[in-house]
Amino acid sequence: MKKIIFILLLLIMPISVFAAGSIEVSTGELTITKGQTSTFTITANNAVGRIDIASSDNSIATIDNTSTWIENNSVTVTVTGMKEGSTTIAVTLTDVSTFDEEVLEGVRSVKVNVVVPQLSDDNNLTSISISGEKINNFSSSMLSYSKSVAYSKSSIDLQATASDSKAKIEGLGNKNLSVGKNSFNIKVTSESGKTKTYVVNITREENNNNQNNNQNNNQNNNQNNNQNKNNNQNKDNTNIEKSKVNTLNSVTISNVDNFTFKKDVLEYNLNAKKDASEVEIKSTLTDSKAKYVENFGNRVVKLNNGSNKIEVKVEAENGDIKTYIFNINKLEKEYIENIEVEGYDLNFSSTKYNYSLKIKDEDELKIKVTLKEDTYTYQIENNEVLENGSIIKIKIYDENKEEVLKYQIKIGKDKTNGATDGVIDNANNNDDKSNLIVPGIILGIGIITFITTIIIKSKKTK
Repeated sequence: MKKIIFILLLLIMPISVFAAGSIEVSTGELTITKGQTSTFTITANNAVGRIDIASSDNSIATIDNTSTWIENNSVTVTVTGMKEGSTTIAVTLTDVSTFDEEVLEGVRSVKVNVVVPQLSDDNNLTSISISGEKINNFSSSMLSYSKSVAYSKSSIDLQATASDSKAKIEGLGNKNLSVGKNSFNIKVTSESGKTKTYVVNITREENNNNQNNNQNNNQNNNQNNNQNKNNNQNKDNTNIEKSKVNTLNSVTISNVDNFTFKKDVLEYNLNAKKDASEVEIKSTLTDSKAKYVENFGNRVVKLNNGSNKIEVKVEAENGDIKTYIFNINKLEKEYIENIEVEGYDLNFSSTKYNYSLKIKDEDELKIKVTLKEDTYTYQIENNEVLENGSIIKIKIYDENKEEVLKYQIKIGKDKTNGATDGVIDNANNNDDKSNLIVPGIILGIGIITFITTIIIKSKKTK
C-alpha cells in the first residue's frame, strides 16, 4: 500500500526540467560603411540577467545601447560607423544566470570594421545634344564643340548625359542666342568632387537683310574714306614718316630640333632636345631704328615640362609692335597617338606641330584625336565657319589639366572644289606651272606665224 501511495505522490508533484541556459550573439564580425549603421542580436536561451555593451573605440564605431536586461528573449544592438578603422564591441555578462540558477559569465565579442566608400572619379559625358540632336563626333575626352545655326534660331535646348549617374551636371537647359558666337560651359562634377568642363560654341548667323544693308553702308563708307585720304594726302606728304619696320632678320634657338626662321611667320611650335633644361634665343633686327621691347629680347629661358611659350617683341621706330611666339615643348612622356581629319590625309607626326590642309567648301571638319592615356584630354578651337586662312588649334592636356602640346592646321579653301590632302609647308605647286607650258608654246608659235605672214606680204607688195 505504501508503494502505491509513493508512486501517486511522484505523479502529483510538479516536475521542472530546463534545457541548458546560454547567451549568444548573432555574428562575430560586422563591416560598416562610414556614416552608415548595422545591427547584431543578443539572444538569451533559458537565461536571465543584465548585460553591459561597450565599444573599445567610440571614435570608430558607437552603439545605441550600453546596458540591457534580458530574459529568455533577444535584444538588437545598432552600431554606427564613425570613421575608417576597426574596433571591438564587448558584450559582458554582468549578472546573468540560467533558469536552473547556474551563473553565466564571460564576454562575447563582435569585431567591427568601418570602411570609407570608394567614390567615383568619373566626370565624363557620354553625349551632348543641341535641341534634341546629338553631336555626332562626340568623345568624352574632347572638351570643345562648335555648331552654326541660322539667324531664325534664337535659342537652343542644351542637354547632356553623364557616364556616371552619381555625377552632377551644371549648365544645361534653354539658352538664348545672340548673333555671332555664343559659348556655353557644361560643368561635370564626379562623386569624388573632380570637375571637367565641356565648351559648346554656337554661332548664330547674321540676318541676310542686315548683311545687305551693311554692304551698302560699307561701300559708302569706303568712298568717303577714299575721298578723305585724297584730301589728306598732301598733308601727309609734308610730314616725315618714321619707320614702320618691326621684323626680325634672323633667329637662332639653342637646344631645339629642326628650326627654320621666316620673317613673315609669327608663331612656331618646336621640340626641345632630350634632357634640355633651357634654351637661348639669339636674334637680329631688320631695321637698325627698331628695338626690342624690354624683357622680350634675346635671353636664356628655363624650360618647364610641357609647353613653354616664349615671346620676342620688336618695336618699330613709329611705335608699332610685332610679337614672335616660340612654343617650345619639353616632353617627359608621350601624350598623343594620332590626329585624323575625315576625308583628308593629314600625314600626322607627333613631333610636327604645324600643318596646312586644302579642303573643299566645308564649314567644319570632323577631327578625331587619339591620346596615349584616358587621363589626357584635348580641346579643338576655331573649327567652325572655316574660311581660307583659318587656323584650327588642337590643344593637349595632361592628367593635371595642364596644356602640354598644341597643334595647328592652316586651312586653304580650293575655289574649284578640288581639295588637296596632306601637309603643305611653303611648297610650290609645280603641277600648276607645268600646266602653263603647253598653252605658252602654242601661243608663241601663233605669234611667230602671224609676224612671218606680214613680212612675206610686205615683200610681195614691194
